[in-house]
Amino acid sequence: ELVDVTRECAHMAVLVGSKVWYIDKIASPQPLKVDHPICSLAPLHCTANGKVLLAFQPNEVIEEALRAPRARYTENTIVDPAVLRSQLAEIRQAGYCIEREEFIADIRRIAAPVFDFNGTVIAAIAVVGPSARITEGQIEALVPLTLRTAESISRSLGHKPYKDA
Repeated sequence: ELVDVTRECAHMAVLVGSKVWYIDKIASPQPLKVDHPICSLAPLHCTANGKVLLAFQPNEVIEEALRAPRARYTENTIVDPAVLRSQLAEIRQAGYCIEREEFIADIRRIAAPVFDFNGTVIAAIAVVGPSARITEGQIEALVPLTLRTAESISRSLGHKPYKDA
């Protein structure tokens, strides 16, 4: 549904050690698309999936990740641990992450967490596409759609949000 509505690619990823591991995707039907092969790895600090997965980890896991070296992939990559720590707190509060060309130039992503029945974040779902199509104006519409998709997947795994408890 996320791909049908947005006509952009959707990725699901999990945390494996200190990396994002892409476990599933549905490709965009458009000729220009973003492709992260299933089973490929990516950094935590500069991908929307990675930041969502990291933001919902215990503080000791976050601090360990912030002590690790971080590569700069684009001019937008955040490498300063204080800035990243602040951004992770904002992501946890908002419940989603917007990535603006931090890992790959001209690519934007919006990601949200997927919770299991215990309320643990076990994955992240993201819509991803070229900046020419995922404009600042489009992001406003994509955030609630991405959140609804993540919530739907979470509910299918038995997660009951606090407001429903």
